[in-house]
Amino acid sequence: KKALKQRRLMPIAIDDGATAVVAHNDMQAIATIDRLERRGLKVPDDVSVVGFDDVPLAAHCRVQLTTVRSDAIEMSRRAVDLVVQAARGNRHVSHRELLEVSLVVRSTTARCAAASPGAQKNRKAVVRRLWHGRNRDGRDRGWRR
Repeated sequence: KKALKQRRLMPIAIDDGATAVVAHNDMQAIATIDRLERRGLKVPDDVSVVGFDDVPLAAHCRVQLTTVRSDAIEMSRRAVDLVVQAARGNRHVSHRELLEVSLVVRSTTARCAAASPGAQKNRKAVVRRLWHGRNRDGRDRGWRR
């Protein structure tokens, strides 16, 4: 909760009208599916779930997980390169680098059911509260994906 508050983000419940959950990693996504199903919700009919990492278990679960595949080897290689550069230069590396990822669509996502204009407006507001934030200096950070 503290991390969300620092980033001016709010946790939301599925009851608030959310139709999808994007988890930090595949294992959290799998645990989320389990929790949703225990509450009587069907994935992906009621709620879509997406993970990140594409761990081998994601394709072999009872419900095959839609996930974002990243190249962990390349990510590790770049991280080591940056640490070595920092050590050689005796400096702190403040560097942001984007690596390519790909979306692996499996059975945990579906098209959002059509909703009334009022429900759609509410859904957008809920998503905005969850994903839209500001930088520490107060400037608009924009949508995070």
